Amino acid sequence: MTAVDPSVGLTGPVTMDPKGAVFELEMIGGAFERRYRKMRPEMSVRPIARAAELIARFFCVGEALSIPLIRGTWHASTHPMPRAVLGRILRDEAAHGTFGFTFLDWATGEMTAEERAHVGRHADIAIGSIKKQWAAIAARGRAGFDTKGNSLGWMETGAYLALARRSMRDKVVRPLRAREIPIGAWTEADDAVSAS
Repeated sequence: MTAVDPSVGLTGPVTMDPKGAVFELEMIGGAFERRYRKMRPEMSVRPIARAAELIARFFCVGEALSIPLIRGTWHASTHPMPRAVLGRILRDEAAHGTFGFTFLDWATGEMTAEERAHVGRHADIAIGSIKKQWAAIAARGRAGFDTKGNSLGWMETGAYLALARRSMRDKVVRPLRAREIPIGAWTEADDAVSAS
């Protein structure tokens, strides 16, 4: 686990356990708890759309967002050991962050507008879950967090949330919309907040 402000976790909002069950991590009382929900591909759509819904959720949202957040933690770190570990994670994660959009570049040409909307609804699930986590983080915020002497790379809550919002807008929402995947969970108000 990457060291960050104790009120912030870098674990993705949607994860798979070793037995293949998919769950969301939700902040409850200051700790992450598993909240299982139906996250299986819908069988009523063509296989290409089923694959795209999972790729959008896990790669285009989760992985694409995690890279700039890990990079932010890497920049905040001053100790050589965590900095080296975070640098290695960034190198390993780079392919994960681009895979989803590479897949969509190939797949969206074969998909109908209805199927792209289906994929967008599933990306919205992940985006909505992340926004709920941000609200919980902001509610507990640590405005006076002292980063001096912080060798592990913890980020002040406000700096983390600002980076997270800009990254969601630039690395997730805009690339999805550029591929004609409609995103409803990110609004003009979200754009305004991420620009400030």
